[in-house]
Amino acid sequence: PANHRVFDDTRATFALDDAKSYFAASGRRFDLILSEPSNPWVSGVSGLFTTEFYRRVRTHLTERGVFGQWLHLYELDDALATMVLAALDQNFPSYEIFFTSNADILIVASNAAVLPAPDWRVVDFPGLTEDLRRTIPLTPEALEATRLAGRQLLHPYLATQVVPNSDYHPALDLGAERTRYLKENADGVSGFGEGRFDIAAALSGHRRPFGTTSLSVMPEITHVDELARGVRMRALLAAGRLADTVVRRDDDEAKARARLDQLERLITGSTPPSDWRLWVEDFRESERLVHGGTAGTADETFYMRARGYASRAKAPTAARAAIEFLHGLASWDFANASRAGQILIDARVRDTVDFLSEAKDLLFI
Repeated sequence: PANHRVFDDTRATFALDDAKSYFAASGRRFDLILSEPSNPWVSGVSGLFTTEFYRRVRTHLTERGVFGQWLHLYELDDALATMVLAALDQNFPSYEIFFTSNADILIVASNAAVLPAPDWRVVDFPGLTEDLRRTIPLTPEALEATRLAGRQLLHPYLATQVVPNSDYHPALDLGAERTRYLKENADGVSGFGEGRFDIAAALSGHRRPFGTTSLSVMPEITHVDELARGVRMRALLAAGRLADTVVRRDDDEAKARARLDQLERLITGSTPPSDWRLWVEDFRESERLVHGGTAGTADETFYMRARGYASRAKAPTAARAAIEFLHGLASWDFANASRAGQILIDARVRDTVDFLSEAKDLLFI
């Protein structure tokens, strides 16, 4: 699976041709077809993102063949990005979408009814290990954290609410020029799988446990970076070393440690804070530092200690509800999160604590 020096590999052959023309003239089927054309605002390129092209590609895949489509989310808006996804959805019975950066995705599709699960053990193959030895090694947990969503989740929306990009409805062709000029981004698509509470993961049932490596192998992908940071924060928290480093203005990592240390010092005692609403804000941010990048996973010790402090310090009902609200969202106990959220709404905490609005879509769904 390692590319290495493909231009020097005697097994490689190269065809300089238009992709549609090549497939039209070829009767061959392939195990892998990867489409990474230029940006669709380049003249003629948008034709490689149409339902007609994907229909043709399907006929040139082997029974277990896989098609990969790169798509950028920068210089596109959500309408155009989802039109491309709808075109793929219309032609492939299975696919999964993965982030390759916070602004790029890779759609992996197949003719099979169910896309085989990725075998991330390929990162241990000698060829890949040799290629990547000068960088921080890729890990299965980091690669799994790049997952956004799949056909099972997206098909009901794409099949009913979006017009696929087509040779006969080429909205992407001129639309991409407009969104590039306006410097727009498909923030809705990228944001669907981002944030502290990953809506796409919850709806897909893909739990993402705590990370095990403190090195961020792909810092340009939010979930991967946050998982590594969570490992570092929990290790320092367990060792009692959060405040060992002097905080510099430009050191976000040290600022995060200082914030977590501030909460840690408070919850080990029983003295109430001067303002419970500010404490809830600090607790929410500390929870994010400890749990960032996870989905459907809660550090029960972290929450148990917070509940213990709230009891000793005689916290008001709303502050206790905030703890339960976040725990319910973290552990996917949405019934409990809804009950706690209603207490917060009744107490008008949402006027000062914005985490309630952050999770409202997840609770609504």
